[in-house]
Amino acid sequence: MHINFVCNRVWFLLGGIVLVLVLAVGATSFAAEIDGLYTAEVTVAGKSGEDREAASTRALAAVVVKVTGSREVLEAPALKEAFERPSAYLQQYRYGTTMQPDAAGVMAPVPTLAVTFDQKAVNALLERASLPIWSRVRPAVLVWLAVEMSGQRTLLGPEDPGGLMEVARQIADERGVPLIVPLLDLEDRANLNVTDVWGGFASFIDRASARYGPEAVLVGRVAASASGAFSGRWRLRIDGAPIVWESTGVSTAAVVSEGIQGAADRLGLRFANAGGAPSRVHLQVRNIETLEDYARTSSYLEALDVVEELAVTAAKAATVSYELRVRGGRTALAQVIGLGRTLVQVLRDATLSTYTLNAR
Repeated sequence: MHINFVCNRVWFLLGGIVLVLVLAVGATSFAAEIDGLYTAEVTVAGKSGEDREAASTRALAAVVVKVTGSREVLEAPALKEAFERPSAYLQQYRYGTTMQPDAAGVMAPVPTLAVTFDQKAVNALLERASLPIWSRVRPAVLVWLAVEMSGQRTLLGPEDPGGLMEVARQIADERGVPLIVPLLDLEDRANLNVTDVWGGFASFIDRASARYGPEAVLVGRVAASASGAFSGRWRLRIDGAPIVWESTGVSTAAVVSEGIQGAADRLGLRFANAGGAPSRVHLQVRNIETLEDYARTSSYLEALDVVEELAVTAAKAATVSYELRVRGGRTALAQVIGLGRTLVQVLRDATLSTYTLNAR
């Protein structure tokens, strides 16, 4: 890209495990820029060309899911040829090892292949297929996790001996969703206890979450069936519109994994921008008082990965007008800017959006 200078209470109680990811859109919320969206590490059988190609296909699939925000896109016919020839999109790879449990449950080293794909080539593939592309600026997710074991309910924090928080972290990392684990320090415990999370008491959850700047609400519950399987029910609220779904698994870890996967799918559906031709967007930014303010604003807009071109069309007093070429158009640009704190939207009409530059 280049710059061209032209002049309440939640509704359920159930035994098992409750997972709450709280996110609430607003000026106090924040997002994170995700690195490594085009890199995936997968297990590999060996170092032959055939083994590497097979692993690269799985790595490309993982990257496509991470970039689009959807697991369903893997079934798109337009991607079939790409999965048959992943090396056409490959930029670099390296071999490594990771520790995984073997059949007996004993941790053992397993060979891996970390593959980085060319961002422009992957994006072009997705655009040709009219598939969504999720910006690397993504809403951060705060996780409250309460678990019941042997009749004892516990609120989990950074140190989780059962490993469920690590499961949540791993899946979120694989999906490119920034995860925040609560500190569970004196302030958290003064505002929230396990009963509040277990009962889904929204007012207490919101109060405890405010310090982390969350952006949506997901409440999940998991219970064991008579057969020993586990089932979960999840409720995600984005902009006040709740989405409910269920998940099943053979363990609490499997249900938590699917809960995070489901949340990532729904966040991707909300924030990823459909593929297609970019369009021109006009906006103006107020409160640009100095050259430093101007440089900060222009650099910020230039760095947004939905922006392909940026031109300054006018500068008058403390207001600078821009014309941008944006993948996904005005809606995509507003969503990405809205996740950050640099610019705050103050006006929007049919042809022009107006923002103000926040003080540092």
